Amino acid sequence: MFRRTFLLTAAVTALAFGVACTSDDDPTATPTSTTTATETATSTETASPTATEAPTESATATVEATPTATEAPAGDACADLAPEAADAAFVFVTNVASGATLTSGDAVEGCSRTFESHVPWYLVDREGNTIAESFAMGGGEDGPAPFEFTVEYEVDEAQVGHLFVGGDDPSGEAGFPPSLNQIPVVLLP
Repeated sequence: MFRRTFLLTAAVTALAFGVACTSDDDPTATPTSTTTATETATSTETASPTATEAPTESATATVEATPTATEAPAGDACADLAPEAADAAFVFVTNVASGATLTSGDAVEGCSRTFESHVPWYLVDREGNTIAESFAMGGGEDGPAPFEFTVEYEVDEAQVGHLFVGGDDPSGEAGFPPSLNQIPVVLLP
């Protein structure tokens, strides 16, 4: 009896979902998401030695997933780069915004075009002390390319710090001019 109730409820829900995904205003509208689910249940109940009931119920709902947005491949921070930037020197951080929480172990991603593809970075605490620093490799003379690095740090209490990405020009001004991002971030212990 429980299976029959479940199947009937599932069938009604699937039908209601199918109706909700269509529109009378737009005859060309199609459902944005579909899944396939099939369940068949057979129930045999005996009320008395002479009465046997053997109904067979089947409910089928078909819904297919259809992507609605095009996403850039993971790790391609340069996918939406403006053509005007392609020939310039730059360092763009794409996944850490001003005021974001930056926990130890987080990855920082971006797109760059710098002298010898070198993207230096460092993190300072609220007192201005450098608590982490290194560099990543991005794009250079051949054009822009993505970069990524992981920030590892320790602080005793939550505070606002600053992440600096880009900056120094090790070429002695023979390459592109330096580009520096200073991003205020929340640091957590």
